[in-house]
Amino acid sequence: MIDPKANPLFLRLFWGGAAVLALGGLVAAESVVSVGTAAGFLIAAAAAVPAYLWARGHACGLPIYPIVCLTYIWTCALPLVQGHQAVQNYSTGDQLTAAATVIGYLLLGTGVWWTLTASRPRVPRAYWGFPEARSGVFLTFLGCGCVFLSPLPWMVVSLPGTVHSALRMGTLALAILSAVVLAFQWGRQQLSMNVKATFAGLLVVYMLLDAGGLIIHGVAMLTFSTAAAFALGRGRVPYRLIIVAFVVFAVLHSGKWGMRKAYWGESPKPFPGYVEFYAEWVSEGVSEFVSGRFDPAAAERPQGSSVLSRASVIHMILLVQTNSPSQVEHLNGSTYEIIPALVLPRFLSTDKPWSHEGTYILSTHYGLQTRSQTLSTTIGFGLLAESYANFGWFGVLALAVLTGTVTGTAARWGATVPVTSFPGLFGFLVLSAFLQTEATAGVAVTSLVQGTLALLAVGLVLMRSTPNGERVPERSARLELAPAGGDA
Repeated sequence: MIDPKANPLFLRLFWGGAAVLALGGLVAAESVVSVGTAAGFLIAAAAAVPAYLWARGHACGLPIYPIVCLTYIWTCALPLVQGHQAVQNYSTGDQLTAAATVIGYLLLGTGVWWTLTASRPRVPRAYWGFPEARSGVFLTFLGCGCVFLSPLPWMVVSLPGTVHSALRMGTLALAILSAVVLAFQWGRQQLSMNVKATFAGLLVVYMLLDAGGLIIHGVAMLTFSTAAAFALGRGRVPYRLIIVAFVVFAVLHSGKWGMRKAYWGESPKPFPGYVEFYAEWVSEGVSEFVSGRFDPAAAERPQGSSVLSRASVIHMILLVQTNSPSQVEHLNGSTYEIIPALVLPRFLSTDKPWSHEGTYILSTHYGLQTRSQTLSTTIGFGLLAESYANFGWFGVLALAVLTGTVTGTAARWGATVPVTSFPGLFGFLVLSAFLQTEATAGVAVTSLVQGTLALLAVGLVLMRSTPNGERVPERSARLELAPAGGDA
């Protein structure tokens, strides 16, 4: 249970973070403040409203929606403030329309979410879940995730392909969820030193294995999720870890283009192959990062090469709004119709579409790629651009209501039980699904359903009804900036 009302220092962190973001925005802005710059600051303000309400104690439960909204600062607000090259290709009027779309979506979703979380539900006498002290279960899930990511031939040979795929997806979903829960428990000082060391080691191994395919977006999201979980649990922000992580991802992002030319489609060999692989990757990344040698014409990065520019999705909103319906017809739900087929396990549906099929439909519909090009490169659109591409303004309104409803319901459901309960763990699954900023609905829904089914299957075996020992909202620890290391 997380109760921001019991800790006024959450509000101080909010204002401190707002000041840092405002200062950073002013530094990143052009010398002459443009209309697009002002629109970017308005998006940032709208994205911060839910966080303010939660920090003031006006909303209960896990801050799922506030965290999701904050992602719109770097995906939509910052590109406008910076004058992103892809954004500058559109007129001021188009930029204002896109900004108004994002702001309207955020504020409407905030209203729905707040309606559901403004009051705290009754505290139950018991909850269904894992006892809070059973960290070994989560370490086991994380270790199993490492096994499924590792290139072990026997895993493929001993299991049918479709069964292996379903088991792998469910296990990886539980591994990510376990990492977030363990980070939260670490923040709450509920882990022993041995468990901390084991968790840290498994997490590093998991990230190295996951990034071995030269796609680092998932690892970046996992890093952000675990850091946020620790901060919520302890009330301390591991700022040194965040700074180090940003530098590491900047270097890896810079070097992945050269590495993809040499290793795309291959997996590094087991140790010591990974050591050589990452040594070469870091060397390539440092060279690119220091020299600034980027090839803007590379097909894999048409919109920019920096970490922040890569995170932008506002240009995709501009793309669909300026083309539909005047030049390209709305899709009328084409990317949503495939979701039922995506949810089914592949062993039940042998002709199941790829999880990114919705993205491929969007890319080909708007002429960004041919069907064959989607096999090697995926262009992220995000939920908001997808909703407009399908149903225009009605799609945006429906997405806002749906997002606020799902995140608000999940937050309220887990507001008065520990995070190791089924409702608490489900809240983290919802957060993980919505944090995929470039994903379409098919990817988000599939990951949420797979994670929920895996959690339910494990829960039926290992979870039990546990007395809810805390009959009043927990008082969280003092919130402050803290270096990473030790108990941080």
